[in-house]
Amino acid sequence: MCRLNIQPEWQQRLAALGLDSWQALLEIDFDQHERGSRGCYSHCFDLDQHTTLCLKHEQKRSFGRILCELLCLKLPQRCSRRERLNIKMLAADGFSVPDVVAWGEKRILGLPRAGLLLLRPPSMLTLPAFLAAEFDSQARHDMVEKAENLLRLLQERGYHWPDCQAENFLVLPNLELGLCNLESLQRCKTPNPELCQRQFEKFYASLCGD
Repeated sequence: MCRLNIQPEWQQRLAALGLDSWQALLEIDFDQHERGSRGCYSHCFDLDQHTTLCLKHEQKRSFGRILCELLCLKLPQRCSRRERLNIKMLAADGFSVPDVVAWGEKRILGLPRAGLLLLRPPSMLTLPAFLAAEFDSQARHDMVEKAENLLRLLQERGYHWPDCQAENFLVLPNLELGLCNLESLQRCKTPNPELCQRQFEKFYASLCGD
């Protein structure tokens, strides 16, 4: 069994619903709980009328893959742990990111084999969903420009984000933007102009694709 780490402010709420263990979270019937399209994460459910939580669960990684990472001098690390640390780093830098509600890892011989991350996104409205529902062309233009500026700010702060698709930008109630799906984000000492340009190309391609 894996010990589930729950943030203190969420312990009582999860316990009241019997969701304070690794197994209980994995037994949620998402087909029954999900409400419409949850574009920012694939597995989301309503904790109550005002709170939507999203669960990321990584299945067991084979020992062969772990061994390959070790032979390549890479420290085996679950995506859920990388995302949790990236969320903490971005939050400290002033970006709007999901709140970490709970997390855990299953380890064998000290090596991570499975991971779990429970998040509360700052919004469930993705940029493509906002653009599809907004009839005002100026409002759509302004929101895309905000996303461009936010991506540029990330690059200026030394962040490289390969998963910078439009669907990973969240429109907040105040019409500012937040971020999600941050496991691929890395900190770079010196921004690479070519990589920065590729990120914008990826963003525009995903925007046009929607």
